[in-house]
Amino acid sequence: MSICSCEFPLIIIDKRSGKDVEYISIPIEIVDEMGEIIMPEMSIVETEGLDGIVQEYMKVSWKKPHDKTSKYDVRGHIVVAGCPEDAIQCDAKSIFDVYHPINDWISDHVIELKNE
Repeated sequence: MSICSCEFPLIIIDKRSGKDVEYISIPIEIVDEMGEIIMPEMSIVETEGLDGIVQEYMKVSWKKPHDKTSKYDVRGHIVVAGCPEDAIQCDAKSIFDVYHPINDWISDHVIELKNE
């Protein structure tokens, strides 16, 4: 199993009231950097990884990719990154999509709160 390359978003499932309430958690400093709260789109997809193996991933989409983005393997995750669409080059690439192997997603991004 790989170590997840992303620390957020976290899905927090609060079971303390007797029903499951789901929250999406993004660190405050990241929200401050964004300047606004960007809610990523998340869905489970089956796709071919860069290693040629088809498997299930949790796809987390932060921005819509364009034809100048590239796919990278980062610890078994597919990361779609690139410069802004109107830039020829940039100092730091933006993350557009991250495909988390579903087992890594469940173990590293889903947290349950319980009364115990």
